Amino acid sequence: MTASRPLIDIFSPLPPLATEIANHTEIVLEALQDLARVRVWTSQDEPVELRAQNVELCRYTPDTLPIRRLNEADATFYNLGNNPSFHRSIHEAARRVPGIVVLHDTRLQHFFDAYSEHPGPDRDYYLEQLGRWHGPVMRAKGEAYARTRQGFQELVDTAPMTHAAICGATACILHNPDEMAALTAQTTVPLYYVPLAGRAGPAPAPRPPHDPSAPIKLIMFGFLAENRRLLPILETLAAIPDRDRYRLDIYGIVAQARQVDDLIASAGLGAIVTRHGFVPAAELDAALASADLALNLRWPSMGEASATQLRIWAAGLPALVTDVGWYAHLPPDSVFAISPDREREGIVHHLRAYRDNPGIYAAAGRRGRQVLEQTHSPRAYAEALVRIASEHATQHGRGTSARLASRAAEALLNLGPAELARPLGMEIGQHIADLTGR
Repeated sequence: MTASRPLIDIFSPLPPLATEIANHTEIVLEALQDLARVRVWTSQDEPVELRAQNVELCRYTPDTLPIRRLNEADATFYNLGNNPSFHRSIHEAARRVPGIVVLHDTRLQHFFDAYSEHPGPDRDYYLEQLGRWHGPVMRAKGEAYARTRQGFQELVDTAPMTHAAICGATACILHNPDEMAALTAQTTVPLYYVPLAGRAGPAPAPRPPHDPSAPIKLIMFGFLAENRRLLPILETLAAIPDRDRYRLDIYGIVAQARQVDDLIASAGLGAIVTRHGFVPAAELDAALASADLALNLRWPSMGEASATQLRIWAAGLPALVTDVGWYAHLPPDSVFAISPDREREGIVHHLRAYRDNPGIYAAAGRRGRQVLEQTHSPRAYAEALVRIASEHATQHGRGTSARLASRAAEALLNLGPAELARPLGMEIGQHIADLTGR
């Protein structure tokens, strides 16, 4: 680490890409530029829109990484999520130049599935990682899935592939304390817990009391993958007798778009549900300001913290969440948690409870805004990155020592019996530790 401000590289999707990780990165960059010299790296073809003016924008492809230039940095951070469209090139870069992986999701089977699609080196890599981290039985299931494209859900449920994302990393940042606790006993990669950052912005205007004669305005937004529960929510709306008293606006990319549109048509929900697609931030902010209740359900959880929830809180908006993972640890007066086992009943209960007592829900929105301001400061996140960067050289040395010692031990065991290899291995391990500064 230099005596002056550190030089930090960040690989990430960037605005205006339709991902909350891009938005999160922009928030962090605005705070980080005051604490460090920052280079942000992108492989996206689209024009980049950043508010941070004092960062250097660099473009790359995984095959043409300027490795010597990257080695100038005090630390390199790789933002990794579950969507291969946004993160595959970042993972490729992290495989070539080890750094600090920021795991926005820990259930990454959907991400690694992109490597399985076609025979060749990518599929070989996927299967090798699957077998390495989840055993020969799961590798065999992966081989069957790669051939037939059937049986994927079992892989999602039993083979999260978290270790495949961090096995070469010098350190790992997580935003979910439960996931960090689970990983601590499973890896030698140094782990850091840093609460996700969210931009609070100006305090939202007080919401007027809900007009009992007006429909309740529901909102969903973000990348709406299958686990965001859009189809079950639509089925619930279709089944309630007083569904005309609600309106649901959907913003963002819908993974199951055809099924969603078919259900809206077949259930006669066209006058109740509107799909807006991906919209500019200002339009989404206006929609949040005029909504009554957000739906932010997740099942199964991908191990993520929710940038969507932070944006909901920024608007002072109450939200329904699923009582699992990160969401289960939110202050109980800041959200309304629904058991995944009683999802439909929970949704119906809160829709009707909102009609009877909207003030309770408005109070939760205000409390959520307080949680955002107190716990999810962009400045605190940026300071954590600088602190982690200051420890990077030491962590890198420890990681290198562990990898070299492991390779040496494996080679020695191949050369002779364990009782002869052990003392020699201890001597070699000490030399490695001396060389790497461990």
